[in-house]
Amino acid sequence: MRVNGMCEMKGTGCMKSQIKEVDETTVKVLFEISHDKMKPIVDDVYKKVTPNVKASGFRKGKVPRQIVNAKVGNDYIVEEITNAAVGKFYSECISESSLKVVSQADINVLKPYDSTETGDSESSFKFEVLVEVRPKVDLQPIEGVDLKVEVKDVEDEDVDSTIKRIYQVRLAESSNFDNTGVSKVPDDEFAKDFGFKDLAALKESVRISLVETAKVDAIKKSLAEFMNELVNKLNIKIPQKLLHDQMDFQIKQKEKTNGKPVKKEERDKLQADTEAQIADRFYLEEYADSIHITVSNEELIEYLTSLAREFQIPVEQFVYQSFSDSGTISFARSEVIKRKATEDILSKMHVIDQNGNELDLPFKKNKDKQTKKSSKQNNTKEEQK
Repeated sequence: MRVNGMCEMKGTGCMKSQIKEVDETTVKVLFEISHDKMKPIVDDVYKKVTPNVKASGFRKGKVPRQIVNAKVGNDYIVEEITNAAVGKFYSECISESSLKVVSQADINVLKPYDSTETGDSESSFKFEVLVEVRPKVDLQPIEGVDLKVEVKDVEDEDVDSTIKRIYQVRLAESSNFDNTGVSKVPDDEFAKDFGFKDLAALKESVRISLVETAKVDAIKKSLAEFMNELVNKLNIKIPQKLLHDQMDFQIKQKEKTNGKPVKKEERDKLQADTEAQIADRFYLEEYADSIHITVSNEELIEYLTSLAREFQIPVEQFVYQSFSDSGTISFARSEVIKRKATEDILSKMHVIDQNGNELDLPFKKNKDKQTKKSSKQNNTKEEQK
């Protein structure tokens, strides 16, 4: 419950935390942890450290804590306890609150843990966290809004060019490739290699594929322009640490790739683009929260699989390693959420081409196929029963 900019967290008398808004994108969280709450963490640290400490007269793992402190250093023990406590209680706070953290937190220990302190004091450990959060975004009405799409016509030359590229790749891959300079063109035999009865059937299939691709690209372009205009009007506040971190990463990547410093005009454009991307992400995440979008493990695996194939990485190995990396999984989940939010926004809009014709949305077709497949599988299971 919000009271004068403060938010009292749920919990026992053993741990108190207060959230104070610093500005639209920053909050400060104060933690006061009692001895009772700290005890399990302290025990775990000593349980991890003690077996590595040797002292004459004591069995392995049975060395008294005072001697452990003297052997490894009290500062080391306090640092281990501090790191464990901050990680545990900060994570719990984020999970229990409605905070949408967007960048790395700054930690400030106000009262270090003191093993000699008695349990009668109000708190044995106190720290504060300053962290950037996603600002509140005012969602705009989308239902029934026209999205006008300029779909490029597919010409015969586009079809012929595509088939020619396919043919050249096939020649290059063939062990019978003839590089004597003799001109070669795709024919019916070439089309049959792909399962078509003749070249005309192959051309028709390629045309259909190009038309679909042109439609998808046009929809993406129009939606990006629509979202950019919509988000710009909202003047969404951009967290500065998040912006700085993303800018710093991209600039280092560019300088590493190009081998020279990034010029001011390029830096300015990069900042504008990054701010737009962050604002767009915030809008989609807010929208996703409003309709309670969730992400299943199957959807994460599907996304990671497509990512592995795009970068030609072994799929199983990449997926397995990704689930062990919280950063990769967090990124994947964010990307899936944005995709699902985008699809939902599109489904509520009236998508029309330059001639006023309503366009079918590609992801709707895929969902229909999945629904029919799932329904068929369920029916089969029922019949088997």
